[in-house]
Amino acid sequence: MVATCPIMPIFHPRHGEPREDKHLYSDYYDSKSINKFHITKQSALLLTRMDTYKVTESIKEILVIDDYGMHIMFDCSLADMVALDEQLLKIGTFFVRKNELELDLQSKNFPLVDRFQLIQDLYVCELEYQFAKA
Repeated sequence: MVATCPIMPIFHPRHGEPREDKHLYSDYYDSKSINKFHITKQSALLLTRMDTYKVTESIKEILVIDDYGMHIMFDCSLADMVALDEQLLKIGTFFVRKNELELDLQSKNFPLVDRFQLIQDLYVCELEYQFAKA
């Protein structure tokens, strides 16, 4: 449809630049040896897959289920989880140090803030926030 519209430019499939000289690339599109959509057989099998998700409100759990009924986790979600973990630790450490500098009048040997309780509170609040977004 884009190729037949006189207003829309035709773009080169590899370089993404508008093509003004159609006669140079006509044999490129007409050749049978090149896949018309540049899709491999393996990726064509994945195009029809539909992942669904299931939300459990009581335990605040979101599960992604593929076509075969298996629970899956995407690679990018693991990378996002590691990055979020590091960010929460940095935020918690910043505020612990800031609070200890203000309260460090009596004791210098014992920590004044319960670090484990703080990180648990951060994780619980982040869980509720992410679940509300979902």
